[in-house]
Amino acid sequence: MTDLTFPDEASFLEAFGVEPSDMNPADGYWQYSFLDDSGTKLNLSFNKFERSFQVALFKQGLELCIISHAGEFSFSIWKEVSAGGVKSAWTDGDAKTRVSIQICPSISVQWATLRDRC
Repeated sequence: MTDLTFPDEASFLEAFGVEPSDMNPADGYWQYSFLDDSGTKLNLSFNKFERSFQVALFKQGLELCIISHAGEFSFSIWKEVSAGGVKSAWTDGDAKTRVSIQICPSISVQWATLRDRC
């Protein structure tokens, strides 16, 4: 198994001005919550020991979806002039997954898994 890489607390604070909304470093768990101007809320959580990564989306308090992954993954922060978020990619057998989560100025999630088959 490879080591997971993910942004630390200082990176989230610098990029998005947020601290963890929930965390237990001894258990390897962090969660960050974001709310945009349209009332969309994003909870991004990960656990480095359980090797899990989860996104939960809410609209005006109603749960829209929860998407999870367990296994190998890493993610990083991306920033542009007028937008920012996190991105990740991993391969599991013949399946390749790409995740791009825009956090600002508005929340959007793109999560796609494609399989290579001959």
